[in-house]
Amino acid sequence: MAIAHQQEKILETARTLYNEKGPSAVSMRELAEACGMAVGNLTYYYHRKEDLIRAIMQDAFITTKPEPPIHTLADLNDQFSRMLDTIVRYAFYFLDDTFLQDQKDHNSAIQLRILEGFEFLRAEGIFCSSFSREIQQQILSMLLLTHLSWLRLKLRGGRSIPKDEFLRRHWLILRPYLTDRGRAEYENTLKDPPLI
Repeated sequence: MAIAHQQEKILETARTLYNEKGPSAVSMRELAEACGMAVGNLTYYYHRKEDLIRAIMQDAFITTKPEPPIHTLADLNDQFSRMLDTIVRYAFYFLDDTFLQDQKDHNSAIQLRILEGFEFLRAEGIFCSSFSREIQQQILSMLLLTHLSWLRLKLRGGRSIPKDEFLRRHWLILRPYLTDRGRAEYENTLKDPPLI
């Protein structure tokens, strides 16, 4: 088996097991068995669990990589959508306080990208002038907190909101700050379902 394919298999198996049980509950031996290999072969690629988690999360951070800039409401919606996809795919990481500092570093880059997007869209007349930097930061902080609550509900198998509906609720929160031009852009590009 090619090295790259073997590493892919290890990372995907680890991600799956970590999401099911949490990283602390999965030993390197259990992971090696799930991959159909000896522990020595596993540790050849990843010496420690921390190395393995870092490699898994490189993919997550590429998925939500903060570029190119946000210049349309569709770009903003896509950023929120990718963030939700990422926290679902790598739930073990985002729900474990062990990784809070790593999350903070990554989230800072994404938050900066979104705030720069808000400012660009405000300058372009998509958001109204009253959508100040302080309001932008408060709304963004609230939305990010709701992402984790949404993830917890989703994982419990209870009455979670489908992703599309959850994204629509982001726009219901942002709607009061859209100008007429912003509402028209929303209706023309994101329109399903329309804002009320």
